Amino acid sequence: MPISLLVISPAHSVRNMLARYLSSADFSVYTADSVQTALPFLQSLHLDVLVTDLDLNQASGLDLLLWLNQKAPGIRPVVMCEADDSDLMDLLRNQGASLLQKSRLNLFQFRNMLQTMCQYERGVTYQFQQISLSELVQLAARAGQPRRVYLSSKQSGQEGMLYFQNGRIKHAMYDALKGEEAFSEIMHIKQGHFQETPPATSEYFSSESNLDQMMSLTALRID
Repeated sequence: MPISLLVISPAHSVRNMLARYLSSADFSVYTADSVQTALPFLQSLHLDVLVTDLDLNQASGLDLLLWLNQKAPGIRPVVMCEADDSDLMDLLRNQGASLLQKSRLNLFQFRNMLQTMCQYERGVTYQFQQISLSELVQLAARAGQPRRVYLSSKQSGQEGMLYFQNGRIKHAMYDALKGEEAFSEIMHIKQGHFQETPPATSEYFSSESNLDQMMSLTALRID
């Protein structure tokens, strides 16, 4: 079943670019130039994802995000913006939004991010900085219950996902990478955010290595 996506942007070039690139058997794309013209879509369609500019003509993307969390919490929001205000970025993430930096827009990576977002449920967003990413991963692995953890870089906005089961990392995704390569790229993230989902099962495994093996391989690649 295709992912149903609404793009809201006052810029025709942005709407047209995303609609042309994403429209396929995998996506059904709708576009609007303002919140007002988007409301009929929001009220009548079953949408999976909302992609919105932060700066809109009659309302801000943050206002729309707050409305969305109250009226349509099942829609996954993505906010297009620039990473020049870290406090604002944190606020958007705390409202459950994924971020898309316009200056670093990679359509192929964005497509992968959307597919990952819609495939797996997400939880509350937290920041990691004081605690190292390696400590965070080890805590998640040793928690005992199967779980998914999403991690995003504060600098690039790039996202990755790790699936833990029985102390092992059974699946890792980062952009188009999977398995050990994806895990290695995730472990390069120095500062960012993570989301943990409730206990879950996975239909696909990309790794059978235990945590110590994965960490050792990553250390060798970093060296």
